Amino acid sequence: MKFTALFRRLTASPGLLSLLLFTLMSAVLVVVRLRSTDSLRFIFMLWNLFLGWIPWLLAAWMSHKQRPTWALLLTGLVWLLFLPNAPYMLTDLFHLRTRAGIPLWYDLVLIMSCAWTGLALGMDSIWRVQELVSGAIKRNWSRLFTPVVIYLSAYGVYLGRYGRWNSWDLVSQPDSLMRYVIEPLADPDEHVNLWAFSLIFGTFLYLMYLSWAYLPSKKPSGA
Repeated sequence: MKFTALFRRLTASPGLLSLLLFTLMSAVLVVVRLRSTDSLRFIFMLWNLFLGWIPWLLAAWMSHKQRPTWALLLTGLVWLLFLPNAPYMLTDLFHLRTRAGIPLWYDLVLIMSCAWTGLALGMDSIWRVQELVSGAIKRNWSRLFTPVVIYLSAYGVYLGRYGRWNSWDLVSQPDSLMRYVIEPLADPDEHVNLWAFSLIFGTFLYLMYLSWAYLPSKKPSGA
C-alpha cells in the first residue's frame, strides 16, 4: 500500500521522478564502471550525488508547509552552505580523459549525467527558496536573492575545486576556512583567478537558472 502511494506521488511529480531517475542512472553508470575496470577512480561521484541532494531536500522541507521563522532561517543557512555541492559536479568534467579499459564516451556520459543531476537539483532548490523569500519580503527586493545566492555558490565551487574545502570544514576547521575565505577580500589583486571564476561561472549558472526557471510550464519538482 505504501509503495502504491509512493508510486502515485512520484508519477504526479514528473520533475522529482526525473531527478530520481537521473540519480539512479548516474549511480548505475558509476557502479558498472567500477565493476568493469576494477578501479575506484570515480567512486567519489556517488558521494557528490549524495551531497547534491542535501540542498534540494532542505529546500523541499522548508517549502513543504509553514515552518517557524527561526527554523526557516537556520535551515536556510545550512542550505546555503551546502548549495555549492550541487553545481560543483559540473567541474567534474576536469576528470574527463582517455583511460585504459573504458571508452572515453562512457566517461563523458557518466560525468554529464552526474553534472546534469547536480545542476537540476541546485536550480530546483534555488527556485523553491526564492519562492519562500518572495512571499516574505517585497518581490522587487526578493529578485536580488537569486543572483546573490548563485554568485556565492560559484565562489563556494571555487573553494571546493581549487581550495579543496568542503561544507563539513565549517565545523571541523572553521578558523582555517574563514581565513581562506576572507584573505581574497583583503587582497583581491592576488586572487584574480578566484574572482574571474566566480564571476564567469556565476554568470553561467545565473543564465542557466533564468532559462530553467522561467519556462512556461515551470513547476516545482514535487514537495
